[in-house]
Amino acid sequence: MPLPHLLFMIVITFLWGFAPVIMKVAFDSVPPLIFTCVRFLLVAVVLIPFLRWHSGKMLLIVAIASTVGWLEFSLFFSGLAVSGDVTPVAVAAQLSVPFATILSIFILGEIVRWRRWTGILLAFSGVMLFSFDPHVMAYAGGLTLAIGGAFSHAMAMVLMRRIDGIGVFELQAWVAVVSAPMLFLLSLIFETGQFEAFRSATWDVWLTLFYGAFLSSLVAHAGFYWMVQRYEVTVLAPFTLLAPIFTILFGYLLLGDQLTARMLIGSAITLVGVAIVTLRTEDLRESDPLP
Repeated sequence: MPLPHLLFMIVITFLWGFAPVIMKVAFDSVPPLIFTCVRFLLVAVVLIPFLRWHSGKMLLIVAIASTVGWLEFSLFFSGLAVSGDVTPVAVAAQLSVPFATILSIFILGEIVRWRRWTGILLAFSGVMLFSFDPHVMAYAGGLTLAIGGAFSHAMAMVLMRRIDGIGVFELQAWVAVVSAPMLFLLSLIFETGQFEAFRSATWDVWLTLFYGAFLSSLVAHAGFYWMVQRYEVTVLAPFTLLAPIFTILFGYLLLGDQLTARMLIGSAITLVGVAIVTLRTEDLRESDPLP
């Protein structure tokens, strides 16, 4: 991989990894559901020209847009907002990979052999290890919500394998259009003072909002799709694990996350397990007719 592309992949993972850190700060001022609703509104305004109606595929498109959009984001960001640290939440979000592998067995009929089962076991064992840390147990509800968000993302990953002919910007447009009204409704039901919070929001909240809408959602995701068109996923997959590492690093340096030995060891075990599942899955898709 040429150096410019290598640096671009690092920038992409940095954008993803830094996002939960600054979102956590923003959620101290603005409730997460209405914040995410406005984020999707901004994305929708930019990407409306990419929307296309696909006869016979719209039910699947809406299902994908819902699971990877308002459902995942409402669970993950709500969990992030009520958690004391970003590290356990960011690492728990990586469970989407083993969740997707398990779902693929029941939905797509995949056969999972011992290597991927080992990775799945490691991934869940690592989360279990740090979830019983007394410091993490204080916000177990937030961690549970984040795991729910990971499951929702996993469902979207499986559904995406059943659709084609949809570009990255078009899919993001549908995600934004479907998610914004749902998040607005959820905010009306579960949040209070959200409109006053936005009226009194400081410049850093708005900067975070634009970061999430344009840098994290558009630049990073579109950039990764551009890289996928040029390199095998097995080459790119290890880079994606830099994202939670960036989150852990900046959570500690900027937010003062308390990193206990159990949290660090559990996080490392989870990321190793996710790496095994990811690399083995893509390797089998590319070179082996039997998964």
